[in-house]
Amino acid sequence: MIAAAAAIEALPRFAPRPGLERMRYLLDALGNPQPTLPGVLIAGTNGKGSVAALIDAVCRAAGLRTVLLTKPHLHTIEERIRIDGGAVSGKVFAELSGRVADAAADLDPALGDVIQAEWLTAMGALAAQANPDAILIAEVGMGGRYDATSLLDLPVKVITSISLDHTEVLGHTIAAIAAEKAAIIRPGDDVVAACGVEALPSVLEPPAATRCVIGDDLRVMDVVCGPRGTSLVLHDAGAPLALRTALLGPHQATNVAAAVAACRLLALRGIAIDNDAIGHGVATATWQGRLQWAGNLLIDGAHNPGALTALREALPLVTGGRPVAVVAGFLTSPRLAEIAAAVRAIDEAATFTTVLSPRTADPEELARLCGPAASVATGLRDGIARARQRTPDGVVLVCGSLSLVAEALQL
Repeated sequence: MIAAAAAIEALPRFAPRPGLERMRYLLDALGNPQPTLPGVLIAGTNGKGSVAALIDAVCRAAGLRTVLLTKPHLHTIEERIRIDGGAVSGKVFAELSGRVADAAADLDPALGDVIQAEWLTAMGALAAQANPDAILIAEVGMGGRYDATSLLDLPVKVITSISLDHTEVLGHTIAAIAAEKAAIIRPGDDVVAACGVEALPSVLEPPAATRCVIGDDLRVMDVVCGPRGTSLVLHDAGAPLALRTALLGPHQATNVAAAVAACRLLALRGIAIDNDAIGHGVATATWQGRLQWAGNLLIDGAHNPGALTALREALPLVTGGRPVAVVAGFLTSPRLAEIAAAVRAIDEAATFTTVLSPRTADPEELARLCGPAASVATGLRDGIARARQRTPDGVVLVCGSLSLVAEALQL
């Protein structure tokens, strides 16, 4: 069981060239297990995991079974495949991986090695096949057009917020990145657009059966955010729907709206989801590591400038205006200067540390980019101690890579 997880962790993370040939081969070799029942595929820069968790919670509140595929994981790779709210067991994980290994054994070497995302997506398709009465909710990886999940036959598509991230692969404008994300949309799909005005034309371009534009077709109003949750009211052609979620930050109101719209589109396809299930599911949804109180720490996996900006805007509401001392660590990126600037906007005296990953960014470089008041810690524990000393009556915020967030949760 441990060997299966280690073997997948050792797979290459990125393909030498974009394409879906390997994924198509894997699915063919597995008998095309991708589900035919309604499900939801979620692409975007930020908010994908929260939307996926909300949809999963609503479906389970409606008495439905679910298979949830997300990325990356916090603690163990088994978390990437969840059935009915819980990560699959090590035994099931190993069995699914073994079936994919058998399918990959005869892969044409000219196609290159199967990458981690393809392997895990194939495993997720097998898990859905083994639970044919479940709703499959899947999170797209970096892009959309060439992401392994784009071959899953899920007729409801959600595009969350779009910002400049992975520009070296996806493009250097919001419109270009949005077009790559929106490439998951197929004719006849139902589409939820929660991506913002600048990205919207690219998302509206692919043909679709039904569209719901958040902010237009479904309006978010009366948002109230505090240290323990967020409340909002959704308005469309029907009666207003008042909701409350434990997810923190005003940006979560848009994620809630996107999830509700997706669930209503599932209902139009014959899935039994009503407003009672929506209310209960939204209220009980959790998504670990995203603007979450962990003891006396506040932690958030904001790892790009867009997410860090949303975090900065949420902090006064979540912390009650208390001063914030930041401990941050990131993976290497061509946008480190923008990331450091976004951290500086939260705390110009931020402390940077390494991330438990071979791809960790150099904390010395991050501190230099942040400014003369920034500092470097020898590790997360040291960084937290420094932050507490600097702001004894304030809030210590650990943010950046999810690897750092997972380390904070373990502490």
